[in-house]
Order: sequence, then C-alpha cells, then structure tokens
Amino acid sequence: MRKGRSEEIASQLSDPERWNSHGFGISMGVLRELGLKIDDFDTDQRLKHAIEDYYGLLENYLQQLGLPAALHSAGGLIHQQQH
Repeated sequence: MRKGRSEEIASQLSDPERWNSHGFGISMGVLRELGLKIDDFDTDQRLKHAIEDYYGLLENYLQQLGLPAALHSAGGLIHQQQH
C-alpha cells in the first residue's frame, strides 16, 4: 500500500500542469492537501531552535568548503564541488 501511495504522491508532485515550475518550494499546506503527514516544527520551540542552529552550522560549513548545497541521506551528508 505504501508503494502505491508514494507513486501517487510522486505523480501529483511531478505534474507540470499543476505546478508550472520547479524553481519554487511547495508549502506545507499544499503537501498536507496531497495527504502527506507533516510535523510542523514551529509548534515545538526547542525543536525549532535546534533545527535553526543546525541549519546555520551546515550553511557555514558549506560556505567554508565553497559548496552551493548538500543533501542528507541515510548514509550521511552528500555534497558536490561546484564546476
């Protein structure tokens, strides 16, 4: 059932007729309308500050390395040098 549901959500998220662009984020409200369960960390101030602190450290680390972005995966942090 999860695989079918994930394919349905992926199909909805990749519909160019609906989104018209892949240069913008999708709001939490829209994702919830698609049926995704999302925890709003803004409601937990301790968690919100921990995430903000981590983001600041990650952003600084990437700047120090001259990297534009990184991706978290189950195996750790993945980043690629700019070309």
